[in-house]
Amino acid sequence: MAGSKLDFVRAQVAVAIDFQLAIPLRPQNLSRLNWQRHLSEPDGPRGRLLLHIPKDEMKGGREDFTAEVPDDVARRLRWYRRHILTRLNADVNGDLFVTRKGSSLVAAIMRVFGPPTKGVPSPLAASMTSLIRVPLGNLAKPWVCTISGGPRQTR
Repeated sequence: MAGSKLDFVRAQVAVAIDFQLAIPLRPQNLSRLNWQRHLSEPDGPRGRLLLHIPKDEMKGGREDFTAEVPDDVARRLRWYRRHILTRLNADVNGDLFVTRKGSSLVAAIMRVFGPPTKGVPSPLAASMTSLIRVPLGNLAKPWVCTISGGPRQTR
């Protein structure tokens, strides 16, 4: 990956779309995914990857959400964590979605817009919603993700 801003954004968009296609989440839950808090590897770093979102982070707040991340998505998430987050000097055990400088995307958006207000649409949710609603064909077409070599441009 060349390291340009566009490459970094495409990598994050690809991870967001990949995750959404496998396990649909509300934009706020997706944008706040944190490796240490939400993901676990009970069988080791090459085994199953489990997603767990506590009930206090869910919209209804009635029960925890738990799902197994499909193997192909888990491999790509691990690659993203190992190669992209480290290049940004981000905490590989922290937030999956970060700024170009490696800090939390959620924290950066809250610094600009302030904390969410109950009943008012969140700029964070709007950002993630527009991010994941972009037609998949436009984003995936020029990119191929190989686990060993990572994303590479095909045209």
